[in-house]
Amino acid sequence: MKLSSILGQGRGKLGAAVFSSTNGQQIVRQYQPNVKNPNTVAQTMQRARFKLLTQIASSMAPVITIPKSGAVTSRNMFVKKNMPLVIGTEDGAQLVYENLQLTNGTRALPGIYVEREAGKLKIGLLQAPTGKISRVAYCAFAKDSEGQLSYEWSIIASTPGEKGTFDVETKDIVSLDVVFYAYGMIDTNAKATAAFENYHVDSATDLAKLIATRKISLSDFSLTKTRGTTLKAGESQNVVVPAGSYGLYVNASEGGSVNVMVGGVSKEDVDNNTSYGAPFTAGSSVKLSASADIDYRFVRFVDQGTGSTLSTNETYEFVLNKKYDVLAVFESTGGGEDPRG
Repeated sequence: MKLSSILGQGRGKLGAAVFSSTNGQQIVRQYQPNVKNPNTVAQTMQRARFKLLTQIASSMAPVITIPKSGAVTSRNMFVKKNMPLVIGTEDGAQLVYENLQLTNGTRALPGIYVEREAGKLKIGLLQAPTGKISRVAYCAFAKDSEGQLSYEWSIIASTPGEKGTFDVETKDIVSLDVVFYAYGMIDTNAKATAAFENYHVDSATDLAKLIATRKISLSDFSLTKTRGTTLKAGESQNVVVPAGSYGLYVNASEGGSVNVMVGGVSKEDVDNNTSYGAPFTAGSSVKLSASADIDYRFVRFVDQGTGSTLSTNETYEFVLNKKYDVLAVFESTGGGEDPRG
């Protein structure tokens, strides 16, 4: 084992212990002389899940706003946060990109609309948020034919505008699908607002750096959940709702699924790895049926735009007379490990 005389920290093997240093902190782990590496189906799927998320984390690193925790980096905290969203299969791993979280926030934020016209993109929230939002960060990632993401740009919208939807215009990204993410930032007081303005933050990368270096304190600011959407190459809008119709959007948290039925016809079974959205004629009857996984229980249906509770019953029926953006919330009962791995 090598020892640093200045820091008093060692690296290498000493007896049954292995010493290393991460971010200036001494790490000690037990020495394993015989490392087993069986390629069971479960382990292969777990490796595929981890590999996919670490690749995504590398692409998203400039805008990840999840703070590091001790010796755990912000990027690794992102992987931990989003691991439940990834399904491992015998052929690899998969996830719904739009569900990825760049933040640790719990407050709701409305979904995103994107429009393409005359070489520009207009992006904003589908509706005004409930409660105060100081600003909204938008991030854009191009997605190639193999599903690889590449960071394109980010922008901070500091003015809510007449509709309160924080609309902005920016340059277009052509030839590829584009995945957009948005999250809101809430200042806790006027002093926090003044301090933020002094930093002249123009992009989500600037904001991520401030959080990573702890130049701004999350006791003075809070972040919402991240919302995502995709604009397909060649399409002019991410959400197309005909006149006389409303959009229905359904998601589920980890721990269960939701059957979506419209007009008496089953449309989709949604879990935390899938997402459903489609327009339907105004007045259509909707029935959402929640089903919890083993060791989980259903909690409630909530409006993802406002965070308000829509129903605590496992079956939620309503008439589509406005846009609905619904999340089914499940929680662990502490009965054991999630059977999906």
